[in-house]
Amino acid sequence: MNRIYLRKPIKFLTAAAVMLLVSACNGSKTEGMQTIDSEINQFTDKMLTDLKEKNLADSGLIMVVNTHTGYIKAASEVGCANKNIMDNFRKSECSCAVKVATWLAALESGRITLNDTVDTNNGTYIVYGRALKDSPKNRHGKMNYHDSFVQQSNIATYMAASAAYKNNTDSLINGIRLTGLNVPKRNYKDRTEFVWASLGYGYKITPWEMIEYVNGIANGGTIVKLMSLNGLVQVVEDRMADARNIQGIRQIFENKENLKKLNLPDGTQAGAICTVTAPPDSKSDAGYKVELYGYLPIDKPKYTVYICAYKQNADELYGAAGELYASMIKFLSVR
Repeated sequence: MNRIYLRKPIKFLTAAAVMLLVSACNGSKTEGMQTIDSEINQFTDKMLTDLKEKNLADSGLIMVVNTHTGYIKAASEVGCANKNIMDNFRKSECSCAVKVATWLAALESGRITLNDTVDTNNGTYIVYGRALKDSPKNRHGKMNYHDSFVQQSNIATYMAASAAYKNNTDSLINGIRLTGLNVPKRNYKDRTEFVWASLGYGYKITPWEMIEYVNGIANGGTIVKLMSLNGLVQVVEDRMADARNIQGIRQIFENKENLKKLNLPDGTQAGAICTVTAPPDSKSDAGYKVELYGYLPIDKPKYTVYICAYKQNADELYGAAGELYASMIKFLSVR
């Protein structure tokens, strides 16, 4: 497979630039054509429409990507104010999915391992005079980091970041950036910012960037650029992290307990992580954001999937995202 390697930082290429790259190389007759698979896209359109019609979401997004090439096979939206579908994936927001990058950066520091023990107490931990809480639905107490990350523990995520980067927010941000996620740099002065930065509330990032990142994990540590036109595969980062740490993160995605929380049946040959990001404040009308990042099959992933939905009450939304993903696994597995 032909590839070109891009130096970071990079900018999104315009369609014209991609066409110039395409015309400059010798490849298949499909180069320059859209990567969208109409059957997959029709399926994702229907899934989102059904989700909204059942009043399970106010708005939502789905993207399906070829894991190895970064080719976008489907991109759907429902209820979004911006009807330019791709623009919705480039909207910067806070996202708790950044926890995944915090976990990988902490492992890459060499100061923690997934087998180290962490104590999340009873699900509440006081840091800098404020209570940091975990979901009451998850397991609490002493466990190793692997199990605590499966629980998506806020406390364990902060503790891992703290152990790795000594509560220095700039160091944490640099650590995350070294794994391939270009989170924004700025001058962090308040020490409490470290807590929220480790959990994804300290800065904004686009779904597009996070899809590329998770796709890189599914792709064995190689980040490829998302593309909507056929052409050269563009490698953004060919080694996100040590192979053992990439595999360690994948084991969290593929963990049976993690998949069970999404009501996926035993034996599901897919990985996934599903996070809930709270509104920026109590007066916000943005609602909760549920994001699911997944890939399938486990052995040599072919597709990476992103599901995002917004609603004022996230209780039903989390389960709905899992059901939607189950339907997508069944549909994509035979393609």
